[in-house]
This record gives sequence, structure tokens and C-alpha cells, in this order.
Amino acid sequence: MHSAPEPETAITSGPRMKIRGFGVALALFAADIAIKRYVVAVAPDFGDWWLKFTLFRNEGIVFSLPVPDWLYLPVALSIFLLFAGASVRAIMKRAPSALWLVFVVLGALSNLIDRVTYGATIDYLMFFGRSAVNLADALIVIGVILFVRSQKKMQCGEPTAVTSPPPSRQVP
Repeated sequence: MHSAPEPETAITSGPRMKIRGFGVALALFAADIAIKRYVVAVAPDFGDWWLKFTLFRNEGIVFSLPVPDWLYLPVALSIFLLFAGASVRAIMKRAPSALWLVFVVLGALSNLIDRVTYGATIDYLMFFGRSAVNLADALIVIGVILFVRSQKKMQCGEPTAVTSPPPSRQVP
């Protein structure tokens, strides 16, 4: 006699949630690339003082701090490769943090593509006339926050939603 199938829980739906998460990350990456191409081609300029959709070429790093390309590109590429390697290792180990590392890697890749293609990172959302960002920046920030959160949960011994389901018990 077999037992009834276990109800779907956060633990047993982990792989499905991971696939959805990877899909969300890829969709945001593709949307960011498409929006950047549109912004470069059209150079829109509309919105209010607190939020404007406009082309901003960020030739620096965070907060537009100036850094020459001869320094920026090798450092950014090295950091990108470290995160990409960590992401691949996490995926191979099925680590709970793998998805969040993919968010960071895809965001960084989008901004690196900009730097190589346009000579600057293309930002298109301007807040209060001072702070310009793009979806790639959001991917990076979300990925870092959730990666740190997942690491803290692991250190505290909390179960994660992507652990393997317990073996099903069979009733004799």
C-alpha cells in the first residue's frame, strides 16, 4: 500500500521556484537591454522632477564617480568573472544562493555590455534630477540583498526553500 502524495510545500516546490526566478532574472536582463537600446536610439525626455525617463550616459561608477576606462574595464571584468564563477559553482551545488548570484551576474553583464558598446553605462530612470539608474542596477541590488539574506539564514541554520525534499515514507 502506498501513501498519498505529499502536499506541495515550499520545500517541494523549490526547483520550480528556482526556474521561475531564473526566468524573472532573464526577463529583467532582456528588458534592460531593450530599454537601453530604445533610450539610446530615441533619447526620450519625459516625466516629473522626481522621476524622469531620459538618457543618461554614466561614464563613471556608482554615483557617477569618474574612473578611467583603462582602470574600470579590467577591474569590472575581474569582479564580473569572480561572480560568474561563484554563480556557476552555486548552481552546480544547488545552493540556495545561486539564484541571487545570477541576478547580480546578469545585472553586471548588462552594464558591462553598455560600457563596451557605448563607452558608458546607459541609465534611463532619473530620480530627483540627480540619481540615474537602470534595471541592471536593480538586478544587482536585489541580488546582493537576497544573497546576503540567504547566507544569514544558512548561518542561523534556518531551512531554505530550495533544500531537497525529505524522502517519502512508504506504509507497509
